[in-house]
Amino acid sequence: MERVLAVLVDTTIIMDVEKKAHALAEFFRDMGEPNWEQIPKLVARLKTQAKDHRITASQIKTVCNELGVGDRVDALIAELKGSGVMSPKLGSLAEVSRAGTPIYELNPSLFTEKGEKK
Repeated sequence: MERVLAVLVDTTIIMDVEKKAHALAEFFRDMGEPNWEQIPKLVARLKTQAKDHRITASQIKTVCNELGVGDRVDALIAELKGSGVMSPKLGSLAEVSRAGTPIYELNPSLFTEKGEKK
């Protein structure tokens, strides 16, 4: 299984941004996400808000509200985690306590440009 995941990640890294956005939208459409067309824009906005690929639940909620999908923020966070777009940041409780909200880490392979090193 690990080898399969490594190949998939390597394939994702060499894709250009437009193909990644299209693949992401299709994946969420196939999952039944009603706002699947918004997902590439949502993920791109999350990237701009993130620092070192880290983003808080409050930041995600703000971006969702800006895109008009704020009523589904909890479901979208679950879908983003389940799809591998992001995962809970496992770290010190002090960091989470300071943030006052859950912290997530965006999958860096989604943002690596074609030809860029991992």
